[in-house]
Amino acid sequence: MKRQYRYKAFDAAEAAWQRGIVTASNATEAATQLRGRGWQVARLERDYRIPWQGRQWSKRQTAFLATQLATLLTADIDLIRALDMLAGTYGGGRREVLAQAAAQIRLGKSAAEALTQAGVFPFLFVRLADVGERSGMLAENLQRAAAYFETQDRADRAWQEALAYPLLVSMLAAAVTGIFMTVVLPTFARLFAELDVTPSATTVWILQGGTWLAAAWPWLAVAATGVLLIGGLTGKYPPWQQRRRAFIWRWKPHRYRSLSVLCHVWSAVLYAGIDVAQGLDIAGETLADSACGIRLKRAGRQVLQGSAPHRALRACGIEDELLLHMVEVGTETGRLPELLQDAGSFYDEQIAELTQRYKAYLGPAVLVAVGGIVAAVMYGMLMPILDAITTPLNG
Repeated sequence: MKRQYRYKAFDAAEAAWQRGIVTASNATEAATQLRGRGWQVARLERDYRIPWQGRQWSKRQTAFLATQLATLLTADIDLIRALDMLAGTYGGGRREVLAQAAAQIRLGKSAAEALTQAGVFPFLFVRLADVGERSGMLAENLQRAAAYFETQDRADRAWQEALAYPLLVSMLAAAVTGIFMTVVLPTFARLFAELDVTPSATTVWILQGGTWLAAAWPWLAVAATGVLLIGGLTGKYPPWQQRRRAFIWRWKPHRYRSLSVLCHVWSAVLYAGIDVAQGLDIAGETLADSACGIRLKRAGRQVLQGSAPHRALRACGIEDELLLHMVEVGTETGRLPELLQDAGSFYDEQIAELTQRYKAYLGPAVLVAVGGIVAAVMYGMLMPILDAITTPLNG
């Protein structure tokens, strides 16, 4: 029985975000299948993305595994034994994943095939392991993978910390406001009627808003669910995906994060011995769900056609001057991996500064907004009652 592999191919005439995937026992058979469909195959390579088979390992877990494997391999322990040893230290599903990977390698599969078959490891981790195994630099590549995933995990956690407090305050404020508008306000309305109080315009507006919200909240929930469903469905079509990605690309933290990933991934794969064009393609696969990923794939094709890397990046819409200058100088001097690392560190610092800025201003801004709303509601509700109580005393 022939072993089947997944291949992805790029057609010279296709759109940059599309590719063809076929299953075949070798590259020749895959190319034949694609040509039978009318493709002009410009590039063909193994596809290390397989259907999802379980929850993908987090960046932190992947970095920890890469560090452990690199340490054991540096100590002259072979990969099969290293995986078996680590499987004994893990529990649950991760133990089973590592044990199965060791068993697959023992049966003759490569490290990339075994890790791909597991279906839980990030694409870049598998790709670096594949190149490292073929070049004899597996431990070094795993160390680079560990450094990359540790950096990305720190950035993720910093953003989560910066956004967690404002998000929690907003959720609590929304819950309290909903309860107040639907439960407390009707009580105040009855109290005003009993006291024969003439509420102010602000109070009337608040009472009408509470009455409307109490009656309309089921329809609002249905409408919000419908908007989310429509957004999810339309987001699957390329034109809508392009608009969404182009809009998000304008947000500076996201753009810097994408450029940081580009620099670190491109540097790591260049150190691993992968050529410039293929490195751009791998970086594009790593950023597949962003506008940057699409542009990197286009740039990779232009580099294959003979364009200079910095010109290809600019032509495809990546116009950050620092990155382009680093790429131009690195290409001319042969120090592209080192300069990409420096550029990645610069973007990491920019992301950290933006994170601290969001953390310093976003939380207080949310508190001020919530406090203003609460103050307005309390003023509108309490002032008529105070007027009703103090009027007889003054009279």
